[in-house]
Amino acid sequence: MKHRALILQALIFAAVCYGLLFIFVWGIHFPMVRMFVAVFVALLFVAAEAYAAYVIMRQLWQWSGAGARRLLKEVPEPTTVPGLTEERK
Repeated sequence: MKHRALILQALIFAAVCYGLLFIFVWGIHFPMVRMFVAVFVALLFVAAEAYAAYVIMRQLWQWSGAGARRLLKEVPEPTTVPGLTEERK
């Protein structure tokens, strides 16, 4: 039964892919469809570039924070810890 389901799934997948390819090839012959496809691809690339810029800026922000903490690191003052026999003030 599992093999039949996989074969049927592969056939449906192939049919849908070929159908979408046919619609795309048919629609690309019209100037309006070409314009929409071009705008969609351009928006997709802009979104990918914006995401890449976000990832790079986030990493730069983390690195600059680490650098600032390293530069502003103060020497801790020695604190006296009361011993077991001393009273706290």
